[in-house]
Amino acid sequence: MDKSLKEMNTQVIGEGQSPKKTQPLNAFFHVKSVKEGGAMLHSSVNYGQNYNKPRQSHQKIIDILSSFSVISEHDEISRKKRRYRFSKNSLPVVYLLSEGDYLLNTQGSNKLVNIVSSPYVVGMIHSNDDIPLYLERIDYGKISHIPLETFWHLICKKNLLDDAMLLICEHFSDLTEYITLNKSNAYEEVKSLSHYWGKLPAHLLKRYSAMYLIENSSWLSKSSISRTLKIMKERGEITLEKGHMVRLE
Repeated sequence: MDKSLKEMNTQVIGEGQSPKKTQPLNAFFHVKSVKEGGAMLHSSVNYGQNYNKPRQSHQKIIDILSSFSVISEHDEISRKKRRYRFSKNSLPVVYLLSEGDYLLNTQGSNKLVNIVSSPYVVGMIHSNDDIPLYLERIDYGKISHIPLETFWHLICKKNLLDDAMLLICEHFSDLTEYITLNKSNAYEEVKSLSHYWGKLPAHLLKRYSAMYLIENSSWLSKSSISRTLKIMKERGEITLEKGHMVRLE
């Protein structure tokens, strides 16, 4: 479990085969298909049939790839919370979250983007620059990582491409929703954020107040958020219990 990331890359991908920098995913899959005589050509899949099964895909990938991963050490501690960056020893990594809940925050501004619960795979797509995000473990958790290149090599080798594509679709769906949250006025933005965070699991809604979630994911003032939540509650647009959103099933 103490093997370095570079040693892991060499072991899984092969001596001298690990590229010096991350290739775009389309180039990576194209090279794989050509090298293996088309064996890895990805056939058309009706993802709509599996759209409601991302959790199973997260768990499947974690179960199969966990033996190739390394237990992650935190990169820093802030407010007694462990933070994890998306690179280790200058190599981009993918995190496998086997247990626990994690905040996904932006670097610098520390704004809350999402809260993810295990089982969860995060960091599958990297650009040439560092991902401007970090994970923060909430309480107890089990987290490990795999170098990005090793991860995608194993995804192809273990016939997990359909599951990985499903998770990428999930990722872009979440991202698209997040970037459309900013609205023209405080009322519309709080309403939008309430809908976004209201889909969290019940145990997380009980842990974090509506004020905390909205304040930490926007630039709105507490007074504006409080005033809007009061109006929404009076109109029946939101249900709050002691300041916490109630998920209506």
